Amino acid sequence: MVVTTRPTAPQGTSLKSLINGFVLTKQTEGKSPRTVEFYAENLKRFLWYTQQKEWPDDISAITE
Repeated sequence: MVVTTRPTAPQGTSLKSLINGFVLTKQTEGKSPRTVEFYAENLKRFLWYTQQKEWPDDISAITE
């Protein structure tokens, strides 16, 4: 039996802060500038979509 758990962010963590952290992590991992830009631009569009759909900003309030 395989059990997987998801890491959880503290309540009140914003989606934008997680996106910024992800992009920063990719930069510090040494990904190419174009790769980092690709991630950042796509995640920026995803953030725009979440705002248009009026999803909550608190990541713990977003469900599957």
